Amino acid sequence: MMEKKKPLLEKRAKILSGETKDFTEYLPAYDKTCTEITEIVAGIIKTEEDLEAEKEEKPHVPTNVDHLKEVHGVPDFWKVAITNNLLIQ
Repeated sequence: MMEKKKPLLEKRAKILSGETKDFTEYLPAYDKTCTEITEIVAGIIKTEEDLEAEKEEKPHVPTNVDHLKEVHGVPDFWKVAITNNLLIQ
């Protein structure tokens, strides 16, 4: 079973470490999935009450990620993944 997963695990390790920086091979699958998700979300009907609540919400303030511009890979991936996993908590 591990032999079957080995190529995928190696790809993931390269992405997390920052070795892989070219993701063009993944773009078609990303575009397809993004389109499907957009259609699903568009199918959700909002009530007048929901629309009024959105108007009253505070404006979105983007997170400052300037400190990550020179960082390669996905910093602290495993720490965050384990911390956020409900089965491990």
